[in-house]
Amino acid sequence: MITNKGQQLITKYMIGQAPSYASHIAVGCGPMPYTASPNQTEIAAQRLKQNLDFEMFRVPVTSKGYVTEESGSASIVGAAILNGVVRYDTTQNSFLTGDRVTVSGVSPSQFNISDAIIIDSSPTSFSISNQITGSYVSGGIAKTYYTDIVLTAELPTEERYEITEVGLFSAQSNPDAGSFDSKTIYSFSQNENWQYHGTNIEPIPVIYSPLDTNSANVLEGTYLVNGVAKDCKAIHTNADNTLFSNESRIRRYETCRYLNNIIAIRGNMSDVSYNANTGRLVYNSGDHIHLNNVKLNFDKNSPSDELRLAFSIINKRGGEIENPAEVNIIVEFALSDSASSESAKFEVHLTDAQAGFTNNRYFVISRKISELFTTSGFSWNQVTSIKVSSSARDSAGNVSDLFYICLDALRIENISTINPLYGMSGYSVVRTDNGATIKKLENTTNHIEFRFGIDI
Repeated sequence: MITNKGQQLITKYMIGQAPSYASHIAVGCGPMPYTASPNQTEIAAQRLKQNLDFEMFRVPVTSKGYVTEESGSASIVGAAILNGVVRYDTTQNSFLTGDRVTVSGVSPSQFNISDAIIIDSSPTSFSISNQITGSYVSGGIAKTYYTDIVLTAELPTEERYEITEVGLFSAQSNPDAGSFDSKTIYSFSQNENWQYHGTNIEPIPVIYSPLDTNSANVLEGTYLVNGVAKDCKAIHTNADNTLFSNESRIRRYETCRYLNNIIAIRGNMSDVSYNANTGRLVYNSGDHIHLNNVKLNFDKNSPSDELRLAFSIINKRGGEIENPAEVNIIVEFALSDSASSESAKFEVHLTDAQAGFTNNRYFVISRKISELFTTSGFSWNQVTSIKVSSSARDSAGNVSDLFYICLDALRIENISTINPLYGMSGYSVVRTDNGATIKKLENTTNHIEFRFGIDI
């Protein structure tokens, strides 16, 4: 899908006012995949997009070309000529006005045409302009074709990704944004040194062995840590753990998508509630995870730039049909790990009624910097700590250990720095027959193609 920005960039490129409209392909993980072609509302929304919901990486286009492919066909069952217009009657067809059509196998042969433009269409007929004469006798088949520009790029070899969206960009990054351009801030990996803050401060246990130690696909919660069985409310694990191979989990999109690192937090690690009167989350009690010695400075970013948190919600039991009633997450950017520290809070409040946990468990939540809840003395250039508190509540309103929140990645999206020669010129949501994500496995070589149709 060519975006509105793409139309501008292609026009400028064609008249020599822009250096490129398609130099890099961006790959993301935000939306649910389609199972059918997008409807008109979805197409209109895609045309307006200026960035991916959650971009994972961007790679340079390594080859360009075009292909012509068949887009539809139907048998000819009749034809008539009137005032320079030939109408062909067909079996059920999917032809559209403006399509290029070729007709062959008709008797008499003058009704056979090549690369004509359909000027009118219906599910059982189409018309073209032509000055032929004669009467239709029998036979024939009509085929429509489209020509696509094909842009190809090679995906990173080492890492694992689950892909649900693809974008086409005019450059690797926005040169006008400089060091304040869009980027992934944290991937919640073991290398980032997140810690569990309960009675003591300790490393988050790393559990790469199967999380489901029985045939019921149950996340046990107690694991060997340094040779000792320990009840773990937060763990590092991998997104392709065998736990996530359960069909119910796959159908609900419980698997995280960005790289192969996640932090899984039990739903009762913290007690975070929602105050409907203030529209704010309230941290009541419990533990949190944190990352100290961070260096974040968003002071020079626009208040309209966005922070985006990607996460999934999973059930303790894979086959369990129960949904959490609500999920609450506070990501707190603080001057220190102290409870009384100055801070800016990114708050997420999702309910089953609002989000539909039965059909989807993977979310990307965006907040403008101006929408964060900040204390009066807060300054971004003094941030040294990030704290995450979260809870999942059951239908009775209690924090529950039957659910986990899996943190996938945190990103800042610069949407305020406008560059007339830079932008996303194309965008598509992945479509698969069963609605599955497209998995790029670790240590594999893969290529990606972005295609868009061209016509007069």
